[in-house]
Amino acid sequence: MMGDFMPDKRKHRRYPISDDTVILCSATIGSVIDISEGGLAIKYFKPKSLSEEANALVFSGEKDFLVSELPLKIVRREEVQFSPLTNVHTQTVGVEFNNPDASQKDQIRQFIAALA
Repeated sequence: MMGDFMPDKRKHRRYPISDDTVILCSATIGSVIDISEGGLAIKYFKPKSLSEEANALVFSGEKDFLVSELPLKIVRREEVQFSPLTNVHTQTVGVEFNNPDASQKDQIRQFIAALA
């Protein structure tokens, strides 16, 4: 009997990112937590305002990776208080790639291959 086990419903395997990979979206900079062929997770200090759909720039100096004008669509938001002593909040945002072009898909695949 499996009990409360729920299989992961994601279509693509996620790869954690432990380097300096950042994302610039809607004039807000965030840290990329993980990436898959279908999307990525981002952590922001309480962003100003993120559109449900936007284009972003993703950059990693360590992995020599840069993709610009990457179309994204927000699929999940989770807000967490950074410290009870301050009024600083972080927000984790899950996004899916929103019909990237062939070149962008290739860049993402190469980046993932470097993480695997």
